Amino acid sequence: DHRDLHSFPTRRSSDLEQTLVARYKPLYEVGQKYPELAEAERKLEEIYRASGKKKIPAQKEVILAAAKAFQSGRKRLVLCGEQGTGKTFMTLGLIGTLPPQRVLIVCPPHLVKKWAREAKETLPQARVFTLNGKGALSSLQMLLDAPGKPLVHEVWVIGRERLKLSCGWEPALMWKKRYPRLNFKKPLPVCPDCGRYQVHKDMLLTK
Repeated sequence: DHRDLHSFPTRRSSDLEQTLVARYKPLYEVGQKYPELAEAERKLEEIYRASGKKKIPAQKEVILAAAKAFQSGRKRLVLCGEQGTGKTFMTLGLIGTLPPQRVLIVCPPHLVKKWAREAKETLPQARVFTLNGKGALSSLQMLLDAPGKPLVHEVWVIGRERLKLSCGWEPALMWKKRYPRLNFKKPLPVCPDCGRYQVHKDMLLTK
Protein backbone atom coordinates (compact mmCIF):
# COMPACT_ATOMS: atom_id res chain seq x y z
CA ASP A 1 0.00 0.00 0.00
CA HIS A 2 1.51 3.35 -1.06
CA ARG A 3 0.12 5.02 2.08
CA ASP A 4 2.25 2.76 4.24
CA LEU A 5 5.28 3.64 2.10
CA HIS A 6 4.65 7.35 2.68
CA SER A 7 4.49 6.89 6.43
CA PHE A 8 7.44 4.49 6.60
CA PRO A 9 10.17 7.17 7.18
CA THR A 10 8.12 8.68 9.99
CA ARG A 11 7.24 5.38 11.65
CA ARG A 12 10.81 4.03 11.44
CA SER A 13 12.70 7.31 11.82
CA SER A 14 14.59 6.18 14.95
CA ASP A 15 15.72 2.95 13.26
CA LEU A 16 16.81 4.85 10.16
CA GLU A 17 18.73 7.34 12.28
CA GLN A 18 20.57 4.59 14.16
CA THR A 19 21.46 2.84 10.90
CA LEU A 20 22.76 6.02 9.29
CA VAL A 21 24.83 6.98 12.33
CA ALA A 22 26.32 3.48 12.57
CA ARG A 23 27.09 3.24 8.86
CA TYR A 24 28.21 6.83 8.25
CA LYS A 25 29.92 7.79 11.48
CA PRO A 26 31.16 11.39 11.33
CA LEU A 27 34.90 11.97 11.48
CA TYR A 28 34.41 14.97 13.71
CA GLU A 29 31.72 15.85 16.23
CA VAL A 30 31.27 19.34 17.61
CA GLY A 31 32.23 19.69 21.27
CA GLN A 32 34.44 16.60 21.44
CA LYS A 33 38.16 16.75 22.10
CA TYR A 34 40.53 14.93 19.75
CA PRO A 35 44.12 14.44 21.01
CA GLU A 36 45.43 14.16 17.45
CA LEU A 37 44.20 17.71 16.77
CA ALA A 38 46.15 19.29 19.65
CA GLU A 39 48.90 20.59 17.35
CA ALA A 40 46.41 21.91 14.81
CA GLU A 41 44.49 23.67 17.60
CA ARG A 42 47.71 25.23 18.92
CA LYS A 43 48.61 26.54 15.45
CA LEU A 44 45.10 27.90 15.03
CA GLU A 45 45.37 29.79 18.33
CA GLU A 46 48.63 31.32 17.06
CA ILE A 47 46.84 32.39 13.87
CA TYR A 48 44.15 34.13 15.94
CA ARG A 49 46.77 35.96 18.02
CA ALA A 50 49.02 36.97 15.11
CA SER A 51 46.23 38.10 12.80
CA GLY A 52 43.99 39.71 15.39
CA LYS A 53 41.00 37.91 13.89
CA LYS A 54 37.90 37.59 16.04
CA LYS A 55 37.46 34.05 17.29
CA ILE A 56 34.15 32.62 16.09
CA PRO A 57 33.50 29.15 17.60
CA ALA A 58 31.68 27.79 14.53
CA GLN A 59 34.60 28.72 12.24
CA LYS A 60 37.06 27.06 14.61
CA GLU A 61 35.03 23.85 14.59
CA VAL A 62 34.98 23.80 10.77
CA ILE A 63 38.75 24.35 10.55
CA LEU A 64 39.51 21.56 13.02
CA ALA A 65 37.02 19.22 11.32
CA ALA A 66 38.73 19.81 7.97
CA ALA A 67 42.15 19.28 9.55
CA LYS A 68 40.99 15.96 10.97
CA ALA A 69 39.65 14.93 7.56
CA PHE A 70 43.07 15.54 5.99
CA GLN A 71 44.73 13.66 8.84
CA SER A 72 42.47 10.70 8.13
CA GLY A 73 43.75 10.53 4.56
CA ARG A 74 41.20 12.59 2.65
CA LYS A 75 42.66 14.13 -0.51
CA ARG A 76 39.97 16.74 -1.15
CA LEU A 77 37.22 18.53 0.71
CA VAL A 78 34.34 20.83 -0.17
CA LEU A 79 33.71 23.81 2.08
CA CYS A 80 30.29 25.27 1.36
CA GLY A 81 28.68 28.21 3.14
CA GLU A 82 26.61 31.33 2.68
CA GLN A 83 28.25 34.63 1.83
CA GLY A 84 29.72 36.20 4.95
CA THR A 85 30.30 32.98 6.89
CA GLY A 86 34.08 33.38 6.58
CA LYS A 87 35.00 30.75 3.97
CA THR A 88 38.16 32.66 3.05
CA PHE A 89 39.40 32.81 6.63
CA MET A 90 38.46 29.18 7.33
CA THR A 91 40.40 28.05 4.24
CA LEU A 92 43.46 30.08 5.20
CA GLY A 93 43.14 28.97 8.80
CA LEU A 94 43.13 25.36 7.65
CA ILE A 95 46.25 25.99 5.57
CA GLY A 96 47.93 27.38 8.68
CA THR A 97 47.29 24.18 10.64
CA LEU A 98 49.00 22.04 7.99
CA PRO A 99 52.76 21.59 7.45
CA PRO A 100 54.43 24.28 5.27
CA GLN A 101 53.48 23.79 1.63
CA ARG A 102 52.62 25.58 -1.60
CA VAL A 103 48.94 26.29 -2.05
CA LEU A 104 47.25 27.48 -5.24
CA ILE A 105 44.10 29.58 -4.83
CA VAL A 106 41.91 29.85 -7.96
CA CYS A 107 39.23 32.49 -7.58
CA PRO A 108 37.13 34.96 -9.61
CA PRO A 109 39.31 37.76 -11.07
CA HIS A 110 37.81 40.48 -8.89
CA LEU A 111 38.71 38.55 -5.72
CA VAL A 112 42.43 38.00 -6.44
CA LYS A 113 43.56 41.07 -4.46
CA LYS A 114 41.14 40.22 -1.64
CA TRP A 115 42.51 36.69 -1.33
CA ALA A 116 46.10 37.97 -1.35
CA ARG A 117 45.30 40.61 1.28
CA GLU A 118 43.47 38.11 3.50
CA ALA A 119 46.32 35.61 3.18
CA LYS A 120 48.86 38.21 4.35
CA GLU A 121 46.64 39.20 7.27
CA THR A 122 45.73 35.66 8.36
CA LEU A 123 49.15 34.06 7.79
CA PRO A 124 51.72 36.82 8.48
CA GLN A 125 54.65 34.39 8.14
CA ALA A 126 53.50 33.07 4.76
CA ARG A 127 54.80 34.22 1.40
CA VAL A 128 51.97 35.41 -0.83
CA PHE A 129 52.16 35.75 -4.62
CA THR A 130 49.58 36.91 -7.14
CA LEU A 131 49.73 35.55 -10.67
CA ASN A 132 47.47 38.22 -12.14
CA GLY A 133 49.13 41.30 -13.57
CA LYS A 134 52.78 42.28 -13.80
CA GLY A 135 55.50 40.13 -12.30
CA ALA A 136 53.67 36.83 -12.77
CA LEU A 137 56.34 35.31 -15.02
CA SER A 138 59.19 36.33 -12.72
CA SER A 139 57.31 34.79 -9.77
CA LEU A 140 56.84 31.55 -11.69
CA GLN A 141 60.53 31.53 -12.66
CA MET A 142 61.43 31.93 -8.99
CA LEU A 143 59.14 29.01 -8.18
CA LEU A 144 60.85 26.94 -10.88
CA ASP A 145 64.27 27.73 -9.41
CA ALA A 146 63.19 27.06 -5.80
CA PRO A 147 64.73 23.81 -4.53
CA GLY A 148 62.66 21.33 -2.53
CA LYS A 149 59.70 22.03 -0.32
CA PRO A 150 59.09 25.50 1.14
CA LEU A 151 60.10 26.23 4.73
CA VAL A 152 57.05 28.44 5.26
CA HIS A 153 53.63 28.45 3.68
CA GLU A 154 53.41 29.83 0.16
CA VAL A 155 50.04 31.03 -1.11
CA TRP A 156 49.74 31.54 -4.87
CA VAL A 157 46.61 33.33 -6.05
CA ILE A 158 45.39 33.40 -9.66
CA GLY A 159 42.12 34.41 -11.29
CA ARG A 160 40.21 31.62 -12.96
CA GLU A 161 40.07 33.45 -16.32
CA ARG A 162 43.80 33.95 -16.42
CA LEU A 163 44.31 30.33 -15.49
CA LYS A 164 42.10 29.23 -18.39
CA LEU A 165 43.04 31.71 -21.10
CA SER A 166 46.47 33.22 -20.52
CA CYS A 167 48.70 30.39 -21.74
CA GLY A 168 51.31 31.52 -24.22
CA TRP A 169 50.56 30.56 -27.82
CA GLU A 170 52.75 30.70 -30.88
CA PRO A 171 51.41 29.87 -34.35
CA ALA A 172 52.81 26.67 -35.84
CA LEU A 173 51.79 27.79 -39.34
CA MET A 174 49.81 30.43 -41.20
CA TRP A 175 47.37 30.05 -44.07
CA LYS A 176 48.23 31.92 -47.25
CA LYS A 177 45.57 32.50 -49.90
CA ARG A 178 47.47 34.17 -52.78
CA TYR A 179 50.16 32.38 -54.73
CA PRO A 180 51.64 34.42 -57.61
CA ARG A 181 53.67 31.47 -58.89
CA LEU A 182 51.21 28.67 -58.14
CA ASN A 183 47.98 27.91 -59.91
CA PHE A 184 46.32 26.79 -56.70
CA LYS A 185 43.04 28.02 -55.29
CA LYS A 186 42.97 26.48 -51.81
CA PRO A 187 44.79 28.11 -48.85
CA LEU A 188 48.23 26.65 -48.22
CA PRO A 189 50.10 26.56 -44.90
CA VAL A 190 53.30 28.57 -44.66
CA CYS A 191 55.87 28.98 -41.92
CA PRO A 192 55.05 32.10 -39.84
CA ASP A 193 58.78 32.94 -39.60
CA CYS A 194 60.26 32.30 -43.05
CA GLY A 195 57.13 32.10 -45.24
CA ARG A 196 58.01 28.75 -46.80
CA TYR A 197 55.26 26.37 -47.83
CA GLN A 198 54.80 23.43 -45.47
CA VAL A 199 55.10 20.06 -47.17
CA HIS A 200 54.69 16.44 -46.13
CA LYS A 201 56.31 13.68 -48.15
CA ASP A 202 56.97 16.04 -51.07
CA MET A 203 53.30 17.07 -51.21
CA LEU A 204 51.83 20.46 -50.28
CA LEU A 205 49.60 20.41 -47.22
CA THR A 206 46.12 21.82 -47.91
CA LYS A 207 43.36 23.04 -45.68
